[in-house]
Amino acid sequence: MNLMILIYYLISFVYSEEAICGDGERDLFYEECDNVAFCSNCKCEYGYSYDKEKNACNPQCDIDGCLTGCDASQSCSKCNVSEGYYEDCHGCRNGFFQQGFMKCIKVTDELKATVRSCKNVIEATDLTYIRKLDFISGTSKTLHLKKSEAVLSVENCFDRLESKTPYSYGFWFEINAKEEGFISIETTRHYSSYVIDYYILQGKDIGEDTRIIILNNCRDDLEPNTSEDCEFENDDIDWYILDSHAITHVVPGIPKYVFISMAFSDIFTKDPVVLFTFQKNSCGSFYEEILWNDIINGSSTKILKRSNMFPSTNKCINTPQYGSWFLIRGIEQSISISTCNTENGVNAGFNVIEVDSGSINSTLSCSEDNPTAKCVVTGSKSCENGDTYHSKAIISLKPGKNYFIFLTTNNLQQVQLRMDVKAVCPMGCGENGICSTASGGCVCLNGYIKKGEICTLCGNKVVDEEEDCDISQQKDDIKCDIDTCMCHYGYIPMLINGTTKCSLETCGNGIVDDGEECDGGIGCDHCICEEGYNPYYTPRKSCLSVMCGNKIVNDGEECDGGDGCYECECQAGWYKTGDTSCRSLEIGLFLKIETSSGVCLYILLWLSLLLIIMFRYKKLTLEIQEEWRAQTDLPFLESTIIPFNKTNSQYIDIRTNTSYFEFDNPSISFKDIDNRMEVDEPVQTTVELKNNYKEVLYFTFHCGEYPKYDIMFSPVIGTVRPGDSIIITVNLIVKCTTILKERVPVTLRYGKLKSILKEIEKNNPEVLQINSSQNSDISDDPRNKSDTTSSHSTDKGHGITKNNSVISNESGQSKSKKNKEDRLKGIHKFHVYLNLQVESALSTKLDYEEINLFHPPIGSGTFGIVYRAEWRMVDVAVKVLKTDLVDLNDLLPNFMQEAEMMERIRCQYVVNFIGSVVSSDTLCLVTEFCPLGSLRKYMKTNAMSEFLKVRFCQDIARGMEYLHENDIVHRDLKTDNILVYSNNPHDAVTIKVTDFGTSRSFIESSGNIALQNIGTPMYMAPEIFQSEQMTLKSDVFSFAICMLEIWLGKEPYDPMKFPDSESILKYVCSGKRLHISDSCLIKTIIEQCWAQKPNERPTFKEAGNLLLPIVVNLTHINTKKSSTKTGGSSHSTEQDIDSKKISSFSLINSSEISSEYVSNKKGRDVSINENEIKK
Repeated sequence: MNLMILIYYLISFVYSEEAICGDGERDLFYEECDNVAFCSNCKCEYGYSYDKEKNACNPQCDIDGCLTGCDASQSCSKCNVSEGYYEDCHGCRNGFFQQGFMKCIKVTDELKATVRSCKNVIEATDLTYIRKLDFISGTSKTLHLKKSEAVLSVENCFDRLESKTPYSYGFWFEINAKEEGFISIETTRHYSSYVIDYYILQGKDIGEDTRIIILNNCRDDLEPNTSEDCEFENDDIDWYILDSHAITHVVPGIPKYVFISMAFSDIFTKDPVVLFTFQKNSCGSFYEEILWNDIINGSSTKILKRSNMFPSTNKCINTPQYGSWFLIRGIEQSISISTCNTENGVNAGFNVIEVDSGSINSTLSCSEDNPTAKCVVTGSKSCENGDTYHSKAIISLKPGKNYFIFLTTNNLQQVQLRMDVKAVCPMGCGENGICSTASGGCVCLNGYIKKGEICTLCGNKVVDEEEDCDISQQKDDIKCDIDTCMCHYGYIPMLINGTTKCSLETCGNGIVDDGEECDGGIGCDHCICEEGYNPYYTPRKSCLSVMCGNKIVNDGEECDGGDGCYECECQAGWYKTGDTSCRSLEIGLFLKIETSSGVCLYILLWLSLLLIIMFRYKKLTLEIQEEWRAQTDLPFLESTIIPFNKTNSQYIDIRTNTSYFEFDNPSISFKDIDNRMEVDEPVQTTVELKNNYKEVLYFTFHCGEYPKYDIMFSPVIGTVRPGDSIIITVNLIVKCTTILKERVPVTLRYGKLKSILKEIEKNNPEVLQINSSQNSDISDDPRNKSDTTSSHSTDKGHGITKNNSVISNESGQSKSKKNKEDRLKGIHKFHVYLNLQVESALSTKLDYEEINLFHPPIGSGTFGIVYRAEWRMVDVAVKVLKTDLVDLNDLLPNFMQEAEMMERIRCQYVVNFIGSVVSSDTLCLVTEFCPLGSLRKYMKTNAMSEFLKVRFCQDIARGMEYLHENDIVHRDLKTDNILVYSNNPHDAVTIKVTDFGTSRSFIESSGNIALQNIGTPMYMAPEIFQSEQMTLKSDVFSFAICMLEIWLGKEPYDPMKFPDSESILKYVCSGKRLHISDSCLIKTIIEQCWAQKPNERPTFKEAGNLLLPIVVNLTHINTKKSSTKTGGSSHSTEQDIDSKKISSFSLINSSEISSEYVSNKKGRDVSINENEIKK
């Protein structure tokens, strides 16, 4: 018992110790190194490994001829000249060539005879792989080559090889095109920009270290290539991605030649794969998108390496230049593009091409052949400090347009370029300034000052018209908002004692009302205690001097900090003495009584506590002893997941040597997989089992299908003759993004087991420990690790705690010889465990055990419950679908289809999809987390300006426009399903739409759920109840209710008039609508969107166009309201004036715009009835 307690406290102490990086003490559990050379963030730098004995990060050194050892990673100062190296280790000497990193091979006559020219390889008949490739637009070819067909050839482009022996093993190709275009060449696989970013963040090498060389000429001799022959080369895609990628421009009749080899002229160790893809145009095919989420969070930085560039023309330049394409989708926003942070001496420029929005594919051109493409700007040399190498420009983007940026340079010998993109001049500087390239932002007009990126009158030291106050003029007006120059909510400008400040309306009446610190007394200014004073705990007309508490009795104080003194006044029953304390007449007697009674009570309390502890200790000891006796008497039973039962079985640790059988490896390893396993892709390996005993060995490998993976063996059951071995094929499929650390059981049995046991008992008694078959591997039960219901402390299959192994072993040492013989009679077989440790690749199929849900839920709806959670150190939102409405097996196919649809959705106004979780009883959708919560929740606790309300409506329309362009009906649009991304109306994104598509999965999975039962009745269009039809225009009706709710800041239907859902439905279906005040700026738009007939409602694109002039005018009139303030408001008089101005303007513009869609009612209205949904 005492030993168990000691072990518990020891483990608790070790794991409770916090590792501190940089303290010079290496923590074995959390740190690889600490405060030694080449150690960063307590991890050895790239190219270094930790040496435990020397406590140092040693450099990697693969240079065979190094005599002195590497002083840095792969850097040696002295090499062996006799082995072909230069003495300074900078290459191979004459008569040698490099084959692999710093491996010098002697050039013999036999070797020279095998060297072949480009022409010889292209025309050869002894090679089987395809070497001449023809392309037309849209075609692609994937070639699976054999490493044995790599030939030794001459290749000296770009000075990578020894000039006198430029030999390298590789493959030659001739590529021809039937039309002008671009051909992409990739080795091993295609890497998207997202996959590249992922592997860079992981910081681990991936891929084959290949090299691609593109040439304009194919020589027939073995002479070195000239500079005119060599066009381009690429070694690595990125620092950690060793595969290569290159793009070349092709024209009909002029072939290009491609040579693919390993880096450092190494030989191929695997059969290479090469992908060729032909595209007609470059900008629509080979681009990287710059996301608005990155821009609005600060700036987006793109590093362009030489390996990613290719020659291209565009609307701004007619001659091909080397560079790369980037895409930004247009919104109402100005951006700054700059290459000024590129290393000095590198020419870095850019062109910006504007095209119409729409599908982006290989047919989209940014060159002269596209009449709609427009050259917006060519980066000017306008960087600071006289920098003439780099460029900078500011561009005003437009909605409905896409912008392609071509980042280019004329110096291919440099390594990389840097381009920074950030949002500037929001809302056109509030129309009170000029967006300037030289300043990189807004330059304000006279009388206006710059706040953030907005030009405003607030802060110009003058209380202007439509302002309540100005903190720059009256600096101690603490209730004046510094950003808007308006009084805080509930406060108004008030003149008191000749000074105007923001005050409560009740201030000055001589009574301390709610919200006031004082009213008219000493130290009180506009019902707020001024500097040098604090409010009393119970507010009074005057304030308390800050001198109270300095232990000195100042003027006006009765005491200060002593006994009986509170807020420098003597309390009731006390009187002042002129000292810091007050005095009571009976204080001495009171202290005696209190002291004596307190000591007695203290002693009695401790005696009672000691008796309780002794009683509990004795009772607990008896309970533990009784439980231990009961457990030792119970048979060892278990409940297994696969047909594996270790009852009457002896566990053998295969990591120790045994003379009866052996495995070639104690772990199931997949040597052909250099990186993480792809999800849902089967992989295969083998395990060898050898029988070293004189009897036949019977084996059983236990397969299994588990939530995270499936594992199968072939053969599963069989025999191995004495001295023979058998190869077992292992097939594994990983089902989600996870990390597996499993132990796979194998059962082994001999025919004459009793004689073997006697032999083991005689020669290797340590193998057979008392009860070891049930206790030695309890904590390693392989199935509990893959089962989310398993316990961390108890093996449920056996009903035995982990600590029982200690108890059993200790008790086993005291057993008699008879007990040993009885136990040996019960052993009928052996079992071992093979380790399985695998990490899968990143995918949208997530492991539920890696998601940490936080309670309570942050939302609940008809079809699911939403939680805030953490997945791999990232805050996410997880929607757990309710499976009590529809059978999970019926729901699963439609759920997977909806998950694939959400994966394709990419819009800044729609919540980002991260992944999904599928288990035996749970379906989850994982999306980005918006900390401000739903719009409904936000409206309940925050006041909103008119500007913010209209911006919310505008971004909802933008998000729904995107969904409808992709033929996605939301079906349940309401303020609960709208997330607040920012409460600053000047930000590019304020709202994100979420929870679309879930209702569709439930409808199509069940015939019992009608359209009327989907969604919230308050937001439902009348046609859903009258004809069971749901269209794109049904979402527009829901949008109208959302707009009215946003404007009012509460539910639009009065519960006194509409007590239930049925009353709302009758009211709406009869053609009636709620009254909207004329002061509502968006009244006309709401009325158009909730029209009774669906074809009379605008599309979301048209609704966005109706909202645009209102946003522009609010920006112009209410520039001062551009901050993130949620509780500020202006006077009713000012609101009435602004509302009339904006309403009259919006009515004129709305009628003009609405006439366009009313005359063309066909639009994009798509009718979806109940029968079509079931199909």
